[in-house]
Amino acid sequence: MQRKRKEQEFHDSKIDKSEPSARIQVFESRFYAAARKSKRFLYQRVFQSCQKKRLLDYCCGTGGIACSAAASNAETTIAAIDISQASVIAGRERAINSQIGGNIGFAVMDAENLGFRSRSFNVIACVSGLHHLDIERAYSEIARVLKSDGEAVCIEPLAYNPLIQLYRRITPHSRTAWETEHILTRTSTVLARKYFVTVQTRFFHLATLAAAPFYNFPGFNALLSILEFVDEFLLRLPVLKWGAWQIALVLSQPEPPGNEKA
Repeated sequence: MQRKRKEQEFHDSKIDKSEPSARIQVFESRFYAAARKSKRFLYQRVFQSCQKKRLLDYCCGTGGIACSAAASNAETTIAAIDISQASVIAGRERAINSQIGGNIGFAVMDAENLGFRSRSFNVIACVSGLHHLDIERAYSEIARVLKSDGEAVCIEPLAYNPLIQLYRRITPHSRTAWETEHILTRTSTVLARKYFVTVQTRFFHLATLAAAPFYNFPGFNALLSILEFVDEFLLRLPVLKWGAWQIALVLSQPEPPGNEKA
């Protein structure tokens, strides 16, 4: 499929630091530094749940979640998959260099057609992967391979903040056209309820985005802490929370195949 081939080629190119998309990544890293709270939420939720269990790093990129989980939980069995061969190779090298290579099985795989048996994993973690996919197919596959008492934790960007949307439009080299057009919306989050009995949401990063320009300045962490405190209040308001940069979806109680809600 042409869409998947383009995604694969694009993410392969991001491993090559000479590519324009990779240079933009360096600029964007300051915004990801400001995303401290959502990262902590993901890691705490995933790492506490996956001890001595089976974890899938879904759309793993260069294996950040898988490697961190392996370092923290030596008895956890971890699979890490991505459509980008270059990313998978980089992730495997990362794990070997960190001397945790034996804990993780890396594989090039289509996230919409997983090569795992049903009910294979206790925990699934996904960061910024769903909007690269046919999201209904992604939900379906996550529900299929997740154990009935398991949990999937997904951190995804949202489509409603006008400044972030403007930035996406003026930096086309930083993402594929499909990715730009399929950032998560309310509709795509509600769709998860077709495949999971329980769908919990939490919103992150509205005021904290203002810290990003100060990433290399003294006092960045103190400023970020203040803005995280502000977000605790702002993101409780229905009128503002959908303007956040990211949403956490915690998905559990997967519907058996064929029993999905219409």
